[in-house]
Amino acid sequence: LLSWGANSYGQLGQGRKCEEVRSPNNVHLGTDGSILNKISNIEVGANQSFLLLNDGTVYGCGLNSVGQLGDTNPEEYNFVKLISLSKYKIIQLSCKWDACHAITSDGLCIGWGANTFGQLGINPNQIKQTKEPIVLCNNTMQVAAGLRHSAVLLKNGKVKTAGICRRGQLGRKFCAEEYKYDFVEDLENIATIACGQNFTLALTTDRKLYGWGCNKFGQLGITPAGCQFSDIPLPIELVNPLLEEITLNDFVLLKCGWTHCILQVGEKLFAWGRNNYGQLGISGNNVPYSHTVVEVLTGENVKSIAAGAEHNLLITENGLLKTWGWNEHGSCGDGTNNCAIYQPIVINTPSKAKVIGAGSAHSFCLF
Repeated sequence: LLSWGANSYGQLGQGRKCEEVRSPNNVHLGTDGSILNKISNIEVGANQSFLLLNDGTVYGCGLNSVGQLGDTNPEEYNFVKLISLSKYKIIQLSCKWDACHAITSDGLCIGWGANTFGQLGINPNQIKQTKEPIVLCNNTMQVAAGLRHSAVLLKNGKVKTAGICRRGQLGRKFCAEEYKYDFVEDLENIATIACGQNFTLALTTDRKLYGWGCNKFGQLGITPAGCQFSDIPLPIELVNPLLEEITLNDFVLLKCGWTHCILQVGEKLFAWGRNNYGQLGISGNNVPYSHTVVEVLTGENVKSIAAGAEHNLLITENGLLKTWGWNEHGSCGDGTNNCAIYQPIVINTPSKAKVIGAGSAHSFCLF
């Protein structure tokens, strides 16, 4: 397991903390490294990182200022098992900033960490932060976290949201109780969801895409000149010749950074939103954003993707690791801290890349 990028709180899991690590380095996983073969997913937040194992256990490292790592030390430089989650079998994690959410094998959505803005669906006057997980919803299948809001996909295909609503990111015209999980009206048959910094996306089972919240950089697929934000779901037109023949059989994966969106369709990759650091993977630095869908110039067929705050990772079908976007703290792993990388570059790994994770300014790759 390799990690690189910002490491001010030990979030790289390398047994130390420092300002940044610009090239991939080994993660410390104990003397025998026995959990390596059990890692199924890597979830990376602001200043903390999580490993989800195939048996449902979770390990974390980094900053623990508001209970992100449960009842552990204020900072953990090595991955430690989150004992506070031991009574649950976790199947999915989401942690964009400092609020953490998870889905359990029995369909519960649980949350812990920060709740200053009600992003856990609880009145912040009652609980501002928690080390212990709290059950937030049941009958759930996916959760997505933004900066200060979250969205939960229920098994019936409907979506609930909670947290701050200043940019319409909850998808509700009336937010009398922002902190309370409530339905996004007129939205159903949803297959997957994703949250950016202040916006939310939802893809239906028949491959229609909707978005709501902030549109300052075209995240909702429409020009910002006519719409800075929306508090109701708007259809996003996937206008690109390569997307005209999308079928229900195509594999689709949806990811959001702070202000950009990544869509994997089959083995192709598409993007829209902000591009000030090259997040969209198109050549040149003269395109600050694009509200229309562009193809990411990956050079090879894509197997999987990860979106950080303003940088991205992908694995090709041949197991190559590629990165692009914001690189100020070495988050792209090319050995420099050049501010931006505008097109995907290859990062060498000892063997084929298997699992990737990207956070605010740091990254992981399991090989």
